[in-house]
Amino acid sequence: MVIMEAADGVRSYPNALNIFLTKRCNLDCRYCFVKKDSRNEKEISTLALKKAVNIFLTLPGSDKKIGITGGEPLLSFDKIKYLSSYIQKENTGDLKSSVTVTTNGTALTLNRFKFIKKNKVIIRVSVDGKKAIHDYNRPFRRKNNGSTYERIVANLNRIQRYKNGHNIGASLVFSPQTAGNLLENIKSLWKLGFNCIDFYPDLYAQWDKNKLDKLELTFRKFTDFYLSIFKDAKEKKDIFENSLLRTFISEEGLYKPILCQKIHLDWKGNFYCCDKVFSIPGLKRKSFIIGDVHKGIDNGLRIKLLEEKRKEIRNLTGKDCNSCKYLKYCFCAIGHYIYFSSNGLDFKQYFPQFCRLSQIYNSSFLEIKRKLLPNHLFSSIYRT
Repeated sequence: MVIMEAADGVRSYPNALNIFLTKRCNLDCRYCFVKKDSRNEKEISTLALKKAVNIFLTLPGSDKKIGITGGEPLLSFDKIKYLSSYIQKENTGDLKSSVTVTTNGTALTLNRFKFIKKNKVIIRVSVDGKKAIHDYNRPFRRKNNGSTYERIVANLNRIQRYKNGHNIGASLVFSPQTAGNLLENIKSLWKLGFNCIDFYPDLYAQWDKNKLDKLELTFRKFTDFYLSIFKDAKEKKDIFENSLLRTFISEEGLYKPILCQKIHLDWKGNFYCCDKVFSIPGLKRKSFIIGDVHKGIDNGLRIKLLEEKRKEIRNLTGKDCNSCKYLKYCFCAIGHYIYFSSNGLDFKQYFPQFCRLSQIYNSSFLEIKRKLLPNHLFSSIYRT
């Protein structure tokens, strides 16, 4: 196994492994960046999973995060059961490993939830707010299967009485067309019982200046709303969290010289330096491989590839992100550069909107951080 030492020690090693468990999916989401290939809906083997996790856990550092996604990972629930049980056994001594499953929620049965809760697996449901917007963005692959929103809500209702404090988070994607409804959609998810709500823009859409100006106004409304819910909140159940805001508070994982502390495992057992490589054809993807479950991870190669892409972005755009005051909070541009350049699109033309989107988030979340840190409830929730 190859694990090359990096100049900056433990912080230069990945602390998060993102596993693309399967290519199978029962939805046909409009903004999904994963390259579709219905003729090759394969998934990783149990043996390869075990090898990958063992390699990842031997990397320097004791706080490890393992994310499971797809495709739709609940379609391969036996592997989730195996993986989460195995990681529980490996959590000995100083090693702390958490498991998060990101699912579309349509296959979240009561028995599956009971296992997830028992094994302390974090769950995030991809749901875009109210029914009309969600169903438009995230329809079933088989059109006669009905409403994905209604299926999710029915599943949530079945498990409601069994939650007993187990957090279920929501992950919302908004577009230029739905950005004006963002706050309304966030409130609707809170009403459904989600106690962690994350929201991200469709970064591959066209955001002109007018739409970005409107989005900035929307974020100001969200900021005011989020500040307001802490005025009367007495305990954790009275608010909802946001995982990106947690990162802003703790500043964990914001070490930016190499821009990313994640690695990604595909269905074949290959490790990659960026998840956006799954948006490009397999032959082009090979140049981003940094190891596999047989040879291990070449961390030196990972850093080299990320640095090369960062230099290409700087040369193309004329912008040196190292001089930006928001650098450590910013979205990582490398993945989106890979997506645009590999698909023959003009990243230089796109970069200003990417930068503006990041700054809108930064301005809003840093204001929330500044104003709410003196709040005892906020501080106690986000500093733990």
